[in-house]
Amino acid sequence: MDITKKQREIRNLIHHELKTPLVPILGYCEMLLNPKFGQLNADQKEAINEIHQNSVQANNLINDFWNAQKLETGEMKYYFENISVDDFISQEMENLGPLTVQKKIEFTKSIQPELVIKADRAKLAEVFANLVENAAAFVTETGGKIQITGKSQDGFVQFSVVDNGPGIPKDGVENLFKKFYQLDTSHTRKHGGSGLGLTICRGYVEGMNGKIWAESEEGKGATLYFTIPKVN
Repeated sequence: MDITKKQREIRNLIHHELKTPLVPILGYCEMLLNPKFGQLNADQKEAINEIHQNSVQANNLINDFWNAQKLETGEMKYYFENISVDDFISQEMENLGPLTVQKKIEFTKSIQPELVIKADRAKLAEVFANLVENAAAFVTETGGKIQITGKSQDGFVQFSVVDNGPGIPKDGVENLFKKFYQLDTSHTRKHGGSGLGLTICRGYVEGMNGKIWAESEEGKGATLYFTIPKVN
């Protein structure tokens, strides 16, 4: 998609104007929740937490629309470096640990040793965070399992995020990476989001010269795969 200078300016202005009011809202919420600024009663704390959570969600939605637009117009920049797969996955599992601990999810890895890939570290971390957060949203409240795997295959490292959730219907698998697609489209769906997360994952993975896909069977969990070029 070609984008004119005027369109870019308008898009950048909208992004800036949407983000600007969220900065003080998030800042003051964090300040009010800090005990050194005074104690809140239970109702006050609940209200501030609600404001903070919704502000974070709004901020994430703005970022999703911004990144999706940059991917669509080919403006996304990548900063490649050699990355040790096992070290990277260990760090990401530590970063995502609180999410899985909160839901009592069994979170494991199976990584072939001594693998090195060439990728954008920050974007790769976003891909893993999105896939793990999606899996965590759909596994059962008790007995949930998520496993990250990585193995060498035909000049690439093939990663997978495997869960034991309810699985994805056939039409869902086919549409999963389309823009604004939601597995649950009911008005009262439990799982929020812009419907752009997996579209952005696809854009990032393809921008790092890999590919991404899903395999699933209803009632038998889901596996999301992606590949990244390996450094020999």
